[in-house]
Amino acid sequence: MKTDKKTETLTAAVEKLKETSSAVEKYLEEAVVVKPDWIPKGKTEEKVKIFSVTLDESTNKINLIVDGEVYREHTCKDNLSGSIKYHESMDAVLRKFSDWSFYDKSEQ
Repeated sequence: MKTDKKTETLTAAVEKLKETSSAVEKYLEEAVVVKPDWIPKGKTEEKVKIFSVTLDESTNKINLIVDGEVYREHTCKDNLSGSIKYHESMDAVLRKFSDWSFYDKSEQ
């Protein structure tokens, strides 16, 4: 008789546990919120970064534009100083590319 009571108690406890666990699962399924920016993006996306240096001779300003937005702006005294600074900046950029190719060759 005692074993029957224990079995009934255990059976009732197991049933209650099953009901509780299914209720918790339903709650968790409803509680999960995934925002679009949390979804991992594929690695097939190609990212291109663009920078440019512009000299506007009418305003005597040199602009460094990164990804379509003005990053820095420099006002020059006149067209001659603007032209000199513009060409110096281009020379510095081109020199970097030469340096990088030299480094790449020395690493091989």
